[in-house]
Amino acid sequence: MNRRFLNVAKTSYTLNGLAINKGDFQAGDFWPQINRLKASKDLFDCVFLDPPIYSATTRGVVDLAQSYKRLINKVRPLIKHDGYLVAINNALFYSGAAYMKEIESVCSDGYLTIEELIPVPADFIGEPQAPVASSALRRT
Repeated sequence: MNRRFLNVAKTSYTLNGLAINKGDFQAGDFWPQINRLKASKDLFDCVFLDPPIYSATTRGVVDLAQSYKRLINKVRPLIKHDGYLVAINNALFYSGAAYMKEIESVCSDGYLTIEELIPVPADFIGEPQAPVASSALRRT
């Protein structure tokens, strides 16, 4: 919902040598945006799910510690066959073990599989055993 962060995404896009198509960058409430994409039947090769730790609007609540599975299930229909979902846990208070348990539960139906775990570098958080920060899941 915050255009400032949308501009960070555009900068990252540019730094990675990708051309910016203005229509590809949209700011808005997660819930109606996802519903609009699902209604349009758009499918993507890769979806990044990097929600805020907590956000509440009149349309819904995003709470990583309480409803991450709900967020993943909301975006799953947008992923093409053999596409990827990169699910990011940026809530330092949400344990890596609890996060992985939730990810494994989402994968239990075989629709998604864990393709790769990407740990946070130890020097980023100052811990020798960094918790898992994100997971790349493949739609099968």
